[in-house]
Amino acid sequence: MAKPTADKAANTEKQQARETASAKSRQQKPARRKGLRVRPANQNDAMAAALIARMRRRPSTAPFWFAFATSLFWVFAIAAIYGPTIAAMSNPVAPQNLPTTATALIALFLPIFLVWSTAYLLWRAQHMRQVSEALVHTALRLVQPDQTVNDGLTTVARRVRGEIDHLVGGMEQAIKRAGELEAVVHKEMASLERAFGANEERIRTLLAGLEH
Repeated sequence: MAKPTADKAANTEKQQARETASAKSRQQKPARRKGLRVRPANQNDAMAAALIARMRRRPSTAPFWFAFATSLFWVFAIAAIYGPTIAAMSNPVAPQNLPTTATALIALFLPIFLVWSTAYLLWRAQHMRQVSEALVHTALRLVQPDQTVNDGLTTVARRVRGEIDHLVGGMEQAIKRAGELEAVVHKEMASLERAFGANEERIRTLLAGLEH
C-alpha cells in the first residue's frame, strides 16, 4: 500500500513541474511577440513618400472663396445701381426697356463669370505647380541613379543589420530561458529524488515495524 502512494506522490510532483514550466512558457510568448518588428526591411524611403504625398495634396481653395465673396459684393452693387431703375419699370422686357435690362444682366453675370474663371485658373495653376515640382524631383533622382541605388542599398543594409541584431538578441533570450528552464527541471528532479528517498525510508521503516 505504501509503494502506490509513493508513486502517486511522485506523479503529482511531476505534473506540478510540467504545469509550472508550461505557465512560464506561456508568459514568455507574448513578450517575444511584442518584441518582434513588423516593419518591412525594403519599404519606401522618405523621399518617395514625400513625392507621393506632394502629388496627392490638394491645392488651396482660397481663390474660390475670394471669387464667392467678390460675387456677393458684385451682386449687391448691381442691385444698388440698377435695382431702382428696373423696379420703376412696369415691364422690364418691353422693347423700350429691353436695352436697360440687358445692360443690367450683362453687368451682373459677365464679371462674375470672369472672376470664377480666374479663380479656377489660379487653382489649376497651383495644382500643376505641385505636380511639376514632384516631376522635377523625380527627374533629379533619375539623373543620379547611382546615388539613389546606393542610398537604397544603405537603407536596406541598415535595416537588415537591425533585424539580425534583433534575431541575435532573441536567440540569446531563448538560450537564457532554456538555461532557466533547465535549472527548474534540475530543481524539480532533485525534489522528486528527495521525495523518492523519503518514501523509501518510510517504506523501510514500515517494513521494519511489520517484521517486529
